[in-house]
Amino acid sequence: MFDRVVMIKTSTSPYVLREWESQTFGEMELTPDDRELLNRFSDNCFKVDELRNGVRFSATSWIGVVKFTNFEVQITPKLAGEHLGLLQLIEYVLGIDSFKRSIGARTLCSDGGNLFDLIALLFAEACERLIRRGILYDYVEREAELTTVKGKILVDRQMRLRFGRVDRIECRYDEYESDIIENQIIAYALSEIEKRVKHEATKRKFRHLLLVFEGVCKKEQLDIAGTRESIIYNRLNGHYKEAHELVWLLFDALGINDLYKSGKTRCFAFILDMNTIFEHFIYKWIKQLIRNLNYSLRYQVKDKSIIWNATARRSYSKVIPDLLIRSRDHIEQQLAIDAKYKNYDERKLDPQDVYQLFLYAYAYGKGIESHSPPALLVYPSTSTVSTIIELNIKNTFGLTGASIYIQGLYIPEALNEASTNFQGPLSNTFLESIVKLIS
Repeated sequence: MFDRVVMIKTSTSPYVLREWESQTFGEMELTPDDRELLNRFSDNCFKVDELRNGVRFSATSWIGVVKFTNFEVQITPKLAGEHLGLLQLIEYVLGIDSFKRSIGARTLCSDGGNLFDLIALLFAEACERLIRRGILYDYVEREAELTTVKGKILVDRQMRLRFGRVDRIECRYDEYESDIIENQIIAYALSEIEKRVKHEATKRKFRHLLLVFEGVCKKEQLDIAGTRESIIYNRLNGHYKEAHELVWLLFDALGINDLYKSGKTRCFAFILDMNTIFEHFIYKWIKQLIRNLNYSLRYQVKDKSIIWNATARRSYSKVIPDLLIRSRDHIEQQLAIDAKYKNYDERKLDPQDVYQLFLYAYAYGKGIESHSPPALLVYPSTSTVSTIIELNIKNTFGLTGASIYIQGLYIPEALNEASTNFQGPLSNTFLESIVKLIS
């Protein structure tokens, strides 16, 4: 008897599709490792269906790289201007300028490098700049038994453990060293990201950097899950912030559970939620546009007073608009804005988005003679011409109760004006719409 041999086809070239597209990869099969990977992601990120002869992959608004055992899928951004535009968008949102300084990333981008390798290269180059500037040292509190007194003697411990002995002394002291949390984050990230980098030149860069940082700190001591919120940047460690921002970007897109897997990683997913990135872009851009106006801007503030349980006399549920602009002179003048990264140039609004916007209009908008209570939805457009659609909700008597406005935004042009701090035609048009609705 001979064992049955199953031949699984391997694809050397990645399959490339755009956000919201679907493709069927004939003769491909998923392995147990692939299915384990898929179990960690919901259908909101992407959807994979096993067919009788192949695999069907359906993308959503999440973009990046999904590395299966025998094939790779790259999801590229459609509305943000390909990888080049996406990296510039991320750079603006994070407040860094890694991509502007990176010749290597621009070359890799033009050569068709995947998104993970591109951001990994930006991180590696940020680490190189840290080394050129000088690796950070700081005072770290240590406790140890020493042959001579150093710092402060721990009297209680000395009496408990070494009563009557003076050959070893329990001490607490400050040591000036490089084994600190700022360097441990870099070392840990280098070791985890290097496993997943495909571009050979970038991989060699990571190995060199890892040797340097493993020589100055012990990454095994780091609790990466509890570290992020503990760092406070100042004039001494501020130059580490850019590298750390790229670390968190990479780790978030990989998923924290994936990082705790030991051994060589055969399959992984690196995906970015474009809806979150778009929300942060709109927030930062509008904040920049209204900086000289007497408006305040809040991001995703929870409001428990909108939907009220009158019977129990308490809040029923929370309402959380993406953005809320308010006049400082007249607090009743305010406008709720929702940012949705959806291709609404090609289809109607989802009903749940319509209902949500009308709720915001009723809850936050103030009707005046010129218009009914408003709310605004902003989505990424494929057109450079900014168009606005108005939808009204009317009662059976034909009276308008609220209005929602849907405005498309061409990201490349908006990003160009935002990143150069130039209030050009698109910025002026967008600002005029906001002022008109809020007044």
